[in-house]
Amino acid sequence: MELENFKVWQWMLIGLLVGLGIGYWKAENGPDIDDNVVRTVYQPEFEERLFDTYVLDGQKPENARPVFTSVTIHPPIDGKVWVTGLVMQRPSAARIADMVAAKQPVKAKFVGFRYPTEVPYRPQFYANLMPSETKPATNAAKPESAFAAMRPPANSVVQYLDRLKAERKDFRVSYRYAWWEAKPATVAIWTAGSFTVIGVVWPIIVRLLMGVGLARRPVKKEYDLNRFKAQSKTGAPSVNNFDTENKQLDDLNASLEAKLAGFVDEDAETKAENAAVEAKVRALPTSRLEPLAGDEGDRSDANREYTGEFYPVVKTHGDQAKK
Repeated sequence: MELENFKVWQWMLIGLLVGLGIGYWKAENGPDIDDNVVRTVYQPEFEERLFDTYVLDGQKPENARPVFTSVTIHPPIDGKVWVTGLVMQRPSAARIADMVAAKQPVKAKFVGFRYPTEVPYRPQFYANLMPSETKPATNAAKPESAFAAMRPPANSVVQYLDRLKAERKDFRVSYRYAWWEAKPATVAIWTAGSFTVIGVVWPIIVRLLMGVGLARRPVKKEYDLNRFKAQSKTGAPSVNNFDTENKQLDDLNASLEAKLAGFVDEDAETKAENAAVEAKVRALPTSRLEPLAGDEGDRSDANREYTGEFYPVVKTHGDQAKK
């Protein structure tokens, strides 16, 4: 089946299936936290440097920035909550001495880091911010719903950073929880995205290309009538016998000619009878009628008078004399 013959609902179905497949595969493999990672930091260094800052050249100390940036906290993976981001790498003492000797500004650079944490999280600094006795979170392993799986687990490093931010005004590290990496969110996002791109956007693009002549239009298949063949009642194909049909046609013509000959004879007899009847009828004269004798004086035009209120009535003088 060629692509131009696909229906819109077929593209939508393909988009759903592709999105579900990719989303499920991504959800099972989990987020890839090794991208752009240069080093792994551990709990003492992470908690100690949460309040470290640096100042750019020419800026005031109050505009200091934290050494941790782009901090992202991922959903639990095999019982661990990973923290990734960028951290400013300190130059070594020898490197700093070389920069000072060369009268160059001391520069630092940011590198990617990752920090694995346990659930529940037990800090070494400001340990009083977290409960002393905690139980492992259960909402990550057995979420009550899809939305519960997109929330951070209880008593994790997320709650620790939240409480530090509430207690310390000099806490400037910005962080976020990657809820979109949870399994339900991953499947839903990939399914919706694939359905939109393949099932909605792509058919529109194909229609536009067809309209400007850059793509072939769908070809309508003609209905093949040759696959239907006439068969006899016994199932064997019928064979036309022209001799039999011609004989039947000759018989029909002979019958019609015989009937027509009978009609002609009857018509001749009818005409003869009609002629005899007409001969017996008296012929009416066509000459002018003459008035009767002795009635000329009373019916002459001189003795006639026409009266009548609504239509003319002949009135003779004899009638007037009687009155």
